Amino acid sequence: MIKDYAIEQYLVQQGFTNLVYVDNTGDAFTKLLRGDIDLFPSDRISAEAALQSNGKTIWSVTPLMTIITDLVYFAFNKKIPDDVVADFQREIDKMKANGKLSALYQKYMNQQTDPAALQVYTEQYPPLTYRNSLR
Repeated sequence: MIKDYAIEQYLVQQGFTNLVYVDNTGDAFTKLLRGDIDLFPSDRISAEAALQSNGKTIWSVTPLMTIITDLVYFAFNKKIPDDVVADFQREIDKMKANGKLSALYQKYMNQQTDPAALQVYTEQYPPLTYRNSLR
């Protein structure tokens, strides 16, 4: 778990006390692939980049569960009037409702799921990947 990330705060609020902390996503996937940790919450884009830096692909891990969260966001300069931001939010909400946001996300982010899902990944083919190396 990366300290002070929103997902860490969420899991702590949910009562999790057995979190293992890492410096970054690459470190997390290294630990995951070695079997040092069992799960790591990540969006697919970050997971693919971290796995690629480890010489692996997304097929090296398995999405195990989904945690609902909003990871894609827009930031506005503080000088932007509140009514402009509210109009923008209304349009985003319309696009969510009619499916256009999901279609754009799939087209430009190259993913099948829209930005409301965070996957928790584990190694491929458990329990085989959990075997003790001394056996």
